[in-house]
Amino acid sequence: SGQISFDEFQQWYCKAFRIDGNPDRTGFISSEQVPPHEGMIRSIAKKLNLDFFKVDSLWTRYSSFDLDKSGALDYNEFTRLIQRELSPAGSEAVPDKVVQKFWIEIDTDKSGLVSFGEFCAWYMKFLFGGKSPMEQYYAAFSTRGSASGASGQQRLSRSETVRSSKDGK
Repeated sequence: SGQISFDEFQQWYCKAFRIDGNPDRTGFISSEQVPPHEGMIRSIAKKLNLDFFKVDSLWTRYSSFDLDKSGALDYNEFTRLIQRELSPAGSEAVPDKVVQKFWIEIDTDKSGLVSFGEFCAWYMKFLFGGKSPMEQYYAAFSTRGSASGASGQQRLSRSETVRSSKDGK
């Protein structure tokens, strides 16, 4: 299209002029001045090498699904998140098998709850980018060399995933 986004420009500029595109500016403010959730956001952004503002927007999204305000998502809250992400109109149910597969991926510590750190890493892997979540899921699954044959499975778009559940496939 002949156009680039600001992020693309920033990446090019930083690379061309050898500038750190995401410098650590956490030393400018003492930890006493930063609310606890912002400290956590900064820590996760640094750990995952993500922009603070991106992680802050993920915090807002994460918090909106944490209905009981426990600081973690349980399976039911996560199911609501998946439903909203894969079927935004809410007219079609996401198959339980899809939710379960994503749950296995996101709950890395097997605690039965999803921490914000787990959510960020998972969200950036499966729900962020140009591919549909299912395409990203199967691409990630196949790169691990699974013997289950998932790498040969047909890659489905969001609408195909939801539609197949209605058709009983």
